[in-house]
Order: sequence, then structure tokens, then C-alpha cells
Amino acid sequence: MFGEIVDALSGDFIWLPFAVLALSLVHMSQIPKREYRVGLANLLAVLLGGVLVVVCTNAVFNRMDLERRSAIVREKWYVPEGANKGPVMMLIGSSYTRHGINPEIVNKIWAAENIHTRLMTRAAGGASRLEQWILLEDAQKVLGRMPEQVMFEIHSQWDAVPLYGLKNPMSSRAINQITDSTLRWAFLAVLYDDRFAAQGKTYPTGLNTVVEIVKHYLAGKVNFGLAQKQNMIVHASARSTSAFRPLAMRKASVDLAKLSQWLATPAPYDETAPSLSESNPWLDVYFSDVKSRIEAAGGRLAGYYSLPNSSPNFRGYTRQFCAWKADSYCLNANLPDVFRDYGSVDMWYDYTHLLDKGAELVSVWFAYRLIKDKVVS
Repeated sequence: MFGEIVDALSGDFIWLPFAVLALSLVHMSQIPKREYRVGLANLLAVLLGGVLVVVCTNAVFNRMDLERRSAIVREKWYVPEGANKGPVMMLIGSSYTRHGINPEIVNKIWAAENIHTRLMTRAAGGASRLEQWILLEDAQKVLGRMPEQVMFEIHSQWDAVPLYGLKNPMSSRAINQITDSTLRWAFLAVLYDDRFAAQGKTYPTGLNTVVEIVKHYLAGKVNFGLAQKQNMIVHASARSTSAFRPLAMRKASVDLAKLSQWLATPAPYDETAPSLSESNPWLDVYFSDVKSRIEAAGGRLAGYYSLPNSSPNFRGYTRQFCAWKADSYCLNANLPDVFRDYGSVDMWYDYTHLLDKGAELVSVWFAYRLIKDKVVS
């Protein structure tokens, strides 16, 4: 029942002020005191003004082929040669992918091996699951189609905290991740778990969270923050190239003793632990929806992948995730026989990101492994 209500509310809210206006005009005529009528009239004027802002800005943007793009989707694009003619595999992820997979290395190997598929990545630091869908939507705009194959990065933190992106309220990224296409997932996150904690902070729960979701959604609808530094108004066709960001030097604050200890610690894994369908039902709904949406647009959810991570708990989670998705393709670089190649501290920028030489190594492994597993052709 709740899911049906959420679906109904996931459409465009632009009709809401008009409905309020009509009902209020009827009611206003029955209010005896003049000051009440004046106050209500002022409120209605604000609502109507908001509608006009939405209509006018959207009309101007459409007329001039402009779009408002937040920081997460304004990054330059790497579009490999042949992407417009042959199949594309799109990796959707966080900074682990952005600093860990070099698509140019992968595509050179695939071309040499006569593989027609081309790899693209769309990843951003701290990208929540909601933002990752926004990234995929933007990829669809760039290519003019849904990529033929899509793989999602495994990430324990983003899976556990669906509304992580609201940790910076009313920021460009917070506003731009609550959209028509993600609103259902945001509301369901409240239904399934009203405790959102990350990095030692506790976020609003229950009804307060619902208010935050609605506030951010409406802020996006009225183009709030249009002049924010994090936003850009650009021609919709203006795309350029870049995707991989190598990390050349280790972060100065890294404790090498701690990093060495983490690298040497086996990942905990309990085969009897509850499935993620039980422990995180929101994630089950999310990926079920994602799969359906991708297929409806002509693509395929090809599977999931994880990149090396020194955290033992994170490595353990990747095994739990792949066990949960046993009926899907799951490429796990944190399995012991693969991870041992990244056991030296010289490979690491910090505790979770690889240096450029580590990224080169994992990119080569990734390219050949997908060929071996016949995921690409």
C-alpha cells in the first residue's frame, strides 16, 4: 500500500500549487476576518510565484537548449571511439571507480583482443545510490540511448545509508539527487529504515526525513540555487572528455602501520549471515527497480563489481553482496586470490583508494577478466 502511494507521489508536483490555489480561493471567500484573507492571499501569491518560476525557467532552458547541471553531472566525459557505433558497457560508481579504473587502458586491451564493446565510466566521489541513478540518466543523454550493459559498483556505506546525500542539506548535490526518478527510493528508505548514520553523524529520522525529502524535491522543481557556485548553466550538447583521475602520491595523513595491518587482516565472512534481502530490503527494491528501468530503456544490468579496498570489513561485505547476487555476474577484486596483488602499501593512496600504479594493475585485470568470463564480446 505504501509503495503504491509513493509511486503516485513520484510524478511532477507542479500541479500541487494550482490545486491548493483552487481550494483556497473557495475557502477564502468564507473567512470572515479581512486579515486572514490577506494572509492567505499572500501565501497563495508565493505558491503561484513558485509555479511561474518553474514554468518560465524551464521554458527558457528548453527554448535555448540549456540545462542546469549540478557538480555531479557536469564533469567532462570520456567517450571512446566507436561508442556511437558499437555496444557500450557503463560502470556506475563512486570515487573508487573514478580513481581505480582507467577506461582507456581497458578499451585498448579490448580493441587488441577484437572485442567490440567499449567501456565508459560514470563515477563521482561520495555518490549515493540515488546519485548513481542520476549519473546513469546523464549517461543515457550523452549517448542518446541506454548503454547496452550497465554494471554497478559494490559499496557498503552507500548501501547501508540510502539518504547519505542529505548530509549537506540544500546543497547542489542534495537538491539534484531528489528527482522524479529517485523520489520513490527516497521515501522507501524512510519506510524501511529511519536511522541514517554515517561518519559519526546522525541525520533526521522519521517524519523529519520526509520533510527534508519533500523540501529538496520542491527546491529542485523551483530551480532553487540556480546561481549556486556548484551549478552550471550550459548548452545541453556541450560535453567534453575525461573520466579517470589518477592519484600519483600517497595521502600524507595515512598511517602506514594501520594500512599494513588492514592489508594483512583477512576479511571476515559469515556464510550463515542473513541475506541482504533480509538485512537491507531497501537495496533489494532499489536494484530490482534499476534492473527493470534499464531493461525498459533497451539496456541490460550486466552485474556488479568491487575494486580493491584495504578495509577488512569492506572486503567481507563484498563477499556477502556477491553471495546475495549469486544469480547475477559479480566481479570481486577483494577475493583473497585477487587481492594479494594489492597487498603492498606502495599501491595505496589512502585506506580505500589505489594509487595510479594500482589503478593500472586493476584496469588490466578488469579488462582481461571480463573477456575470460565472456561478459563482453
